Amino acid sequence: MDTTQRAMIECLVTGVAAALVLILLSFIPVFSLAVLLFPVPMIITGARNGILYGLLSLAASAVVISLAVNPEAGIYLLALNVFPVLGLTLAHQKKFSLRETAFISAGGLLLSFVLFLLTYSVFAGRSLFDEFWQSIRAFIVDGFIDFKSVLETYHSMGLFENFTTEGQLADFLINEIKQYVPYTVIVLSLTLGFLYFLTSRYVLKRMGRHVADIPPFDEWLLPRGMGFGFLVLLLVSYLGSRLGIARFDTVLITITLLVSFLFSVLGLSVVWFFLKAWNLPVPLRFVIIIPGGLLLSMGMGLAIIGMADHLLGLRRVFMNRMKPQE
Repeated sequence: MDTTQRAMIECLVTGVAAALVLILLSFIPVFSLAVLLFPVPMIITGARNGILYGLLSLAASAVVISLAVNPEAGIYLLALNVFPVLGLTLAHQKKFSLRETAFISAGGLLLSFVLFLLTYSVFAGRSLFDEFWQSIRAFIVDGFIDFKSVLETYHSMGLFENFTTEGQLADFLINEIKQYVPYTVIVLSLTLGFLYFLTSRYVLKRMGRHVADIPPFDEWLLPRGMGFGFLVLLLVSYLGSRLGIARFDTVLITITLLVSFLFSVLGLSVVWFFLKAWNLPVPLRFVIIIPGGLLLSMGMGLAIIGMADHLLGLRRVFMNRMKPQE
């Protein structure tokens, strides 16, 4: 059997098996979150044999889902995974850095999500978000919880006095949730993309393939110009919000929360660096960093630590001081 035939058989078997496992896991609630790792086998196949085979493997999964469930489900599956498979396969083949891979994987997930929304609107005749907002409104207005009594309780406490009906409360909550949708989608794309990369990288490494190096967590850094770029974005979005430009309130919230998230991750890296520098055992570092990180993140502490390191180079200064003087 030549290499092309072997690669074709591998991609077809991988695609069919992944689809069957996806269907099986959907019936087991305790393992339902594992479906999030669905594109990983296709990424591994593409990294081993070429981008085309990774995409063919995904297409094989979509065909199986179309036959087992319905054609729309197969198309949705294809739309949700085509760009992550394409981007991360390329990242593995080119041995991109962790920073480049993070942007590629997050961008791929964002593109696939947009493609999924467009595909869904074509088949359903309406936006997925419109259905989501309608379901929230129906739950508040017509659901099994008596929100009218809830409102009366809040009124007695001097809260939500502007809302006299469940419909007004529903509209208020929906408008509040809408402002956090862009941030949630971006962070989920970053998180899932990074998870796909780590999982596929681990499997490829176990298979004996050369993979890109990942710097230790205590050495993670953001690009030097990113801090200034975020400052400009925050300033522009703040000015737009103050001027009353449409949707700039949402932009300001999204940028602010995204800056907080990224610098909190950097801050966690800084804390881990100093715990490691003080030669604390790894189990003790986790005992300290998990509750400590949660407490610091609640008060923006981790984000402040991350910003301080980004601007002042706290770890660099510490290492310079620890160097023996000549």
